[in-house]
Amino acid sequence: MYTARLRLSHAHAPGGPAQAAVELLADPVANVRLRACMLLPNLKRTVRMPEDAALLEHMSKLCTTLNADSDRDVGLTARTVIDRFKVVPTHGSGQKDPTMSTAQAAEADASDAQKERQENELLAAEDAAMKHRCARPPSLFPVRC
Repeated sequence: MYTARLRLSHAHAPGGPAQAAVELLADPVANVRLRACMLLPNLKRTVRMPEDAALLEHMSKLCTTLNADSDRDVGLTARTVIDRFKVVPTHGSGQKDPTMSTAQAAEADASDAQKERQENELLAAEDAAMKHRCARPPSLFPVRC
């Protein structure tokens, strides 16, 4: 199985993947809910406070809903995931990630800042290319802008 791994900064992926996974928690198929439930602790790490407070609240409510799921496997998995979900810190919450040292946290922040700079440069280059493309004189093959 191929797994795609996005390497985006937190600024350019605000709740995108997390919101999609949260929607999967309400899926009618039990195995989909089971897999999405396992993602919750990792998704909580991507939440930035206070911007994503509503998403975090929604994730917490879904945890309790999954705890009482009609499928036995989903309910059992939800109970173990909820324990891990509670201890995972969020960015900007003032909590320290117990799995990261201070140096690792600083390195992660620096990496995120570098990714954000690269993304901003790519967006600026894309905008400049679009302006250049739209500024050309008309041709036989029109370009939509």
